[in-house]
Amino acid sequence: MSIWLIFGLFAYSLLFTSLISIWSDITIKIFPIWQPIIAIAVFFLILSGQIEFLGLVWLTLVIIFFLGSTEVYEFRGFTIFCRVVLLALLAGLGFVNNFLPGFNPLIFLSDYNLIIHFNIILTGLIILGLNTKPIKTIKEIKQALKSTWFLLILGPVVIFSIGLFTKTLFWKPSIPNENLIFWLMVQILFLSVAQEAVFRGYIQKYLTESFKPWIGGTTIAISISACLFGLSFYQQGSEIVAFATICAVLYGYIYALSERIELAILSNFIMNIAIIFLFQSSF
Repeated sequence: MSIWLIFGLFAYSLLFTSLISIWSDITIKIFPIWQPIIAIAVFFLILSGQIEFLGLVWLTLVIIFFLGSTEVYEFRGFTIFCRVVLLALLAGLGFVNNFLPGFNPLIFLSDYNLIIHFNIILTGLIILGLNTKPIKTIKEIKQALKSTWFLLILGPVVIFSIGLFTKTLFWKPSIPNENLIFWLMVQILFLSVAQEAVFRGYIQKYLTESFKPWIGGTTIAISISACLFGLSFYQQGSEIVAFATICAVLYGYIYALSERIELAILSNFIMNIAIIFLFQSSF
């Protein structure tokens, strides 16, 4: 194992630590602890060659336009401009994810070939940390589950039933023989947290605010963000685009009803793990 791969894996472990620390109240001076941790991770990703100059430019633009999109400025036109630009950047990220200049994926082989794309991970973590009020109490968890428990349970059952009926999914349980913990970390950090932070935590959230005066504005926002999410899988074929869009509608309604990104992440994680461990797809 090369020193550069070790740096990359160490940076990934820091990113996972940064994710967990978002739900912590620990600060270093004025900075929440997740921010210096993610900065150190970026440093090691630069050393390992996973991030280049254009990658730093991308991350800087995401932070600048996010800060500009918050309603703390008297000039609302500037806020709207930043919000529109950031929405476009995040929506476009799904279409160029594997080709975004300035980022080199970390390839780690196990039972499943793991290709870690740090562009979506870092973007998702930044959006999640800056844009999310995390659940901190049992009372908040109970309140969020009260309005969404039926979707968390019935949603996957309905979607998997449709998949089996249409023969896009086939029952075939399997478990990786090695590197299971690391593989699960990839699923949590990359597929679940980052995707939900971007598509539900920012895109759907601000589309919902924009369409709020409209009749059915929330449904419109969920539909648009779900379609963008589904289309981000365009390289894998039309069937997975359709399947991912249907799943995203579920995540979107869970997020809309609970107003908690954690439950959208949980539903995304449940679907991903079930699809990989319990089913084989036709796409």
